[in-house]
Amino acid sequence: MSEHRIVILDPQPAYRVGLRSILEQEPGVSVVGEVGDDGLGDGVLANHGPDLVMADLEVGSLPGHHLVSWIREEVPSARVFIHTAGFAIGTLFTLLRSGISGFATKNVNSDTVRYGVRAVLNGELFICVRDPVGGAARGLSEARATSQKPVFSSALQELTPREREVFELVARGYTTHTIGTVLAISHRTVENHRSNIMRKLSLHSQIDLVLYAARLGLVDL
Repeated sequence: MSEHRIVILDPQPAYRVGLRSILEQEPGVSVVGEVGDDGLGDGVLANHGPDLVMADLEVGSLPGHHLVSWIREEVPSARVFIHTAGFAIGTLFTLLRSGISGFATKNVNSDTVRYGVRAVLNGELFICVRDPVGGAARGLSEARATSQKPVFSSALQELTPREREVFELVARGYTTHTIGTVLAISHRTVENHRSNIMRKLSLHSQIDLVLYAARLGLVDL
């Protein structure tokens, strides 16, 4: 089995060392470079020839999607896995459009990080975020999502026509106020529909709902 080469981009030396120790517990994985703010420059990634670049959004001075573009220019064949502290759903969508293959917040556990890296190296999409108030980590791998599509489709049939309308509008990023205006219903009614949707589909967060809709082809990421 050939060894997968990984480069870590992170502004904190201690974190780079810790992440290296986590990643190298995964069989067939080798961290071939650790780069901080002072090491970024033309050719730095290409010199290592990585299969995967794990990058913190805080490294360097580039906005997230520009950082991803720079990585892809440096090593077009490498997959990009963003491993960062903060999370905003709008930022995640921008990063997905920029071509990342993986995303995880830094408060997920080490087993999740290794699982995510393996999924990405196997050609899957992996996303895992943790609620900042301590909710359980939520993950997605493209292969699992594909195999579950029939289940998702049948579950969606449990929604009423109005709940389906609210579901699609929420997934497209509309606010509660806007949905209420569009559908000519009160904000409280929108929230009630949203709660019913989350319960019926066994979803736990906004990102769960949007990813669910994306898997059904209702929205594009």
